[in-house]
Amino acid sequence: MAEPGAFAPANGRSSPEAPHRGPLVAPNLPTRFAYYFDLVVALTVKEIKVRYKRTVLGYGWSLLNPLVFAVTYWIAFKAILNVKIEGYFIFLLAGLFPWQWLNNSLQLAPRAFTNNASLVKKIAFPRYLIVASSVATEGLHFLLCLPVLAGLALLFGRGTISMAWLWGAPILLIVQGLMIYGIALAVASCSVFFRDLERLIGLGMTVLFYVTPVIYERQMVPPLFQPLIALNPFTYLIVAWRSLLLDGTMNWPALSAAAVIALVAVVVGHAIFDRLQWKFAEAL
Repeated sequence: MAEPGAFAPANGRSSPEAPHRGPLVAPNLPTRFAYYFDLVVALTVKEIKVRYKRTVLGYGWSLLNPLVFAVTYWIAFKAILNVKIEGYFIFLLAGLFPWQWLNNSLQLAPRAFTNNASLVKKIAFPRYLIVASSVATEGLHFLLCLPVLAGLALLFGRGTISMAWLWGAPILLIVQGLMIYGIALAVASCSVFFRDLERLIGLGMTVLFYVTPVIYERQMVPPLFQPLIALNPFTYLIVAWRSLLLDGTMNWPALSAAAVIALVAVVVGHAIFDRLQWKFAEAL
């Protein structure tokens, strides 16, 4: 599986004395991009096959999880507490679908390298593509959820299926994908040496869920806690998605903030990865 023009050790193992430093150089940029793209696709297909092997519902589980949560929150907050949000069920789904992509990707990130230890130690290729394929897998699930959301929005009379989806959704997909990738890469790299990080991420995502406007509107938060919501990087993604999916408009301030955070996440994530990757073979 070595990249064209790459050197693979004869014994099949990466040597600490002669580590693979940085992305391997392909003959030219188009060839290298094609190789990386094919590798991400292959890793993504493998992950999907493993995940849904011997399951009856398959992809349906990706839909069932947010739908069950949406029904539960609708009963708790709308039917019982009578939250004053129009079309609350669709409102919930417009937040839960993108949140599921965030949550699942970051929950899987701590095991990205440890679960693929044989690939990391024996095959010469850019290790960060393992994280990219995991994020792409969850992103594909999210993308397939959008037609379901559109159908339910029409059924329940809440939301706007707009031409803005055609250009707005790809932009938000890229921004959210980059943000998740950067954070997940940092988490995956650190988890090779600090295995407790997996449990900390699980706890952290539970807390972040309630300080992200997924089950409530940002305007409902008291002024005292607004700074806490503003410091949460995921707030801007959820606000932007909900504006696009429910109102058919792009929330440009939220998108701009999310894009800046995404770029910072990628830079920081790769900086941490580049600093730690030389010791992966020893730690795994």
